[in-house]
Amino acid sequence: MIDKGLDACRYLQTYGKWDQAAWLAKATLDYNDCAEVMRRWIEHLSGTQISQQSRGLLLCISLGQFKKALLMVFGMRFFDRAALFAEACLEYGLLPTDDSSVSLLLESVFTEYARYLYAIGLINAAKYYCTKGGQEGKRLLEDIS
Repeated sequence: MIDKGLDACRYLQTYGKWDQAAWLAKATLDYNDCAEVMRRWIEHLSGTQISQQSRGLLLCISLGQFKKALLMVFGMRFFDRAALFAEACLEYGLLPTDDSSVSLLLESVFTEYARYLYAIGLINAAKYYCTKGGQEGKRLLEDIS
């Protein structure tokens, strides 16, 4: 009520009251300030165990941070989920295709998924994802063929 909501959220976060800070942010702050509170929570969750990282992943998606979400899934080594999430993001135009860092990330995601598919014996599927994996995928395709 006295325009100190963001300060209150920071205070709560400092003392480990992340859920309360999120509730306060959603109830009292404008979108940009609320997003800042959530980003801090995501950063906090990124350094914890996998179950908490999954919670951070959901927060990223809810904020529309699809590149960061893809990085998180890929970083957790969930290559199958990362590839499928990347496919969905591309289908709906949620990732900037003109960004070179996104292109490199997508190539890595698809190539690692192709490796996984090859390892479990799904050769045709592995070849398909190799074609989406850029130069690294082409090298893997040569090894597979």
